[in-house]
Amino acid sequence: MLKENFNRAFDFLFSNHFLVLAETSENIFNNRYSRSHLHYQSYGMNPNSVQHTLSQKVVVILGCGGIGNHVSAILATSGVGKLIFVDNDVIEMRDLTRQILFTEEDSGLPKTTVLRRELSRRNSQSEVSELQISITTKEDIKKLPKADLWIISADTPDQLVPWINEWCVQNKQAYINSGYVNDIAVFGPFYILGQTGCYVCSSSIGNLPPKSDHLIYNACAAINNNFKIATFPPVNALAAAMCANDALKFLGGYGDLLSTNRRVGIWISKLFTEERSLKKNPHCKVCGTKQ
Repeated sequence: MLKENFNRAFDFLFSNHFLVLAETSENIFNNRYSRSHLHYQSYGMNPNSVQHTLSQKVVVILGCGGIGNHVSAILATSGVGKLIFVDNDVIEMRDLTRQILFTEEDSGLPKTTVLRRELSRRNSQSEVSELQISITTKEDIKKLPKADLWIISADTPDQLVPWINEWCVQNKQAYINSGYVNDIAVFGPFYILGQTGCYVCSSSIGNLPPKSDHLIYNACAAINNNFKIATFPPVNALAAAMCANDALKFLGGYGDLLSTNRRVGIWISKLFTEERSLKKNPHCKVCGTKQ
């Protein structure tokens, strides 16, 4: 092969990431993040640059249950610089099926405190802190610190996500929501100021009756208080994994996010996904006139 043809072929393969810079054997065996570095390379990124970027980021995780456990473990062990856990619950035995960082001996302890302990053991380079508070009103959201990203995995009160969405739009705070609906793992939308739609841009969900309408409100509250959504470990893990995948891409500055402008549901009963489009709506009552 002529040198000119070789160079042209090499440049094509390298620029399209079919060829990547090789890790040294010393780095592969001694660098705690080496396997992730190979992943970042597959996106054509400088892995050391991505790792340094992650180390400078601050993330708030609201809700430290099944999804919060998995997401926090992934982010901490991936080298995200600072994690702030927000929850006011204590650990119960029924949590242990899916909240993987807790043990039987932790029953009765605050979830945030145990997460700090366990993740400090796994990565001492990642700073972890906690806020033992509950979000029960819109005003409570002001207690949360600004960060590079908020991850919302709490599921109460009923209006939490619309409240969070409105606050984040008004205060230029990026966030991603993750949860589940019975056997459907859900992640998104991922809101980024000026780049994406928000949770309300194409919402078909109506508001709950006002508390002033006591008869209807009390009836709805009674129904909801006696209903529990199934919580299955693989569903939690799947939702958390996809949420963490988008979070790391956003924080590290590589790849395309899967949950911008949409909410994605993955059914575990069959290999099937569905989406709710949340593309930016110029007439959105929350973000349409504020950006």
